[in-house]
Amino acid sequence: MNKPVLELQHVSQSYGTFKVVRDLTLSLLKDQIGCLLGPSGCGKTTMLRIIAGFEPLLSGQVVLNGEVVSRPGRLLPPEKRAIGMVFQDYALFPHLSVQDNVGFGLPHLSRAERKGRTGEVLELVGLSGSRHRFPHELSGGQQQRVALARALAPRPALLLMDEPFSNLDVTLRDRLALEVRQIIKSYGATALFVTHNQQEAFAIADRIGVMNGGQLLQWDSVDNLYRKPADPQVACFVGEGTLVPGRASAGGTIHTEVGTFFDRHDTRCDGPVQVLLRPENIFPDDSSQVKACVVHRQFRGADMFYQLELPSGQQLQALFPGTSEWAVGHSVGISARLAQPVCFPVMVSPTSS
Repeated sequence: MNKPVLELQHVSQSYGTFKVVRDLTLSLLKDQIGCLLGPSGCGKTTMLRIIAGFEPLLSGQVVLNGEVVSRPGRLLPPEKRAIGMVFQDYALFPHLSVQDNVGFGLPHLSRAERKGRTGEVLELVGLSGSRHRFPHELSGGQQQRVALARALAPRPALLLMDEPFSNLDVTLRDRLALEVRQIIKSYGATALFVTHNQQEAFAIADRIGVMNGGQLLQWDSVDNLYRKPADPQVACFVGEGTLVPGRASAGGTIHTEVGTFFDRHDTRCDGPVQVLLRPENIFPDDSSQVKACVVHRQFRGADMFYQLELPSGQQLQALFPGTSEWAVGHSVGISARLAQPVCFPVMVSPTSS
């Protein structure tokens, strides 16, 4: 049975009266790559620092390979946690060669063992030919891989990465994200990283935790986050899409301005709901009575991304073939298709008598 390497159990943290992390619980299995995803200030970096042992927690506990390493009154030092860390700015030593940077955390090994281990990880990250160069002689992407090699060299139980691609340009980020996942998987490492970038999270992680306001809204697979968001916040934050008002009946029928859908699971009672419509759910349909006005369009190569407005003022996002050439202000007939609607009940305040 694959056991958790990392367990966070009801972890909370405060800075003065401000609660940064609120009752956060998750587990990360061996060989998995996890990600905490959220906007700036949501608490994700604080959580990483707690796991690393850089700061205490207010309540709850952190468990690494079955050992409690953090709880109120106990804080195992970072150097005793068997954790590798890749910092946002890489934190390479400018006066040391690539080889010496990577071997810096291996003082317990003999010279021959240290040379063998550094050679192993440098080969893994594709920098074996750069072992004698210095950080300033490397590109940003190469520096990032040196930092990763240094963190992996001691064979940590857990690898932590803080916004690992924030200093790189967009094109390099996309390529390195795939490379980093392959490197971590090839090494058999368990890893957790934090980012505000969805594409990085989708490209690297097996499990993603969406955070907001110090709370973990959902810890799940990429597919479930996109197709089965737990609440409206996750639905709006992950991917692109719009929540459209509708009304559900007890039989599973959901009526909206853009069409009528059927909830096969019949999980909603009578009443107002919000229905999630992704861009790929909207199709051009000349025969449809539902018309929308083009308010914005963006070329995306094979596809064209449209911002559409319904007569009510409700806006939708749509992804149509790149051959479509509807200009801003043009009226388009549309239809919506949903195999299984994702909808959320709307709480209606009782009217005062």
